[in-house]
Amino acid sequence: MRILDELDKAIEAHLNWKQKLQVAIQSGHSALVPESIWSETNCAFGRWLCFELPEQDRNNPYYNNVRNIHSDFHKSASKVLSLALSGHAEDALSAISEGGEYSEVSEALIAEVKLWKEYEEANLGR
Repeated sequence: MRILDELDKAIEAHLNWKQKLQVAIQSGHSALVPESIWSETNCAFGRWLCFELPEQDRNNPYYNNVRNIHSDFHKSASKVLSLALSGHAEDALSAISEGGEYSEVSEALIAEVKLWKEYEEANLGR
């Protein structure tokens, strides 16, 4: 059950990033700095994924994809925040809009985490 809880929390937390970035784009300010969100291990899910998830639970069809996309997500969020804080609000807004880099990687991350969750739910009785 812990895996399912972590995957649920990851979906919620990463969906909330868009709102944080929108606020930074609109205001040009943020308590966060781009360098602090660049690394995938600077969030609870990333630390769990990289350091806490037992080795035997990493042998599933989704772990590696989620880890790679999650890393890309943080790099993209960092770029958007950097654009927002450096006065390039239009470019930042474009990145988080449909079809933008951040939007695409965010959607891919959520979709892959949901697939992993479905896989875990289907294999609970193993």
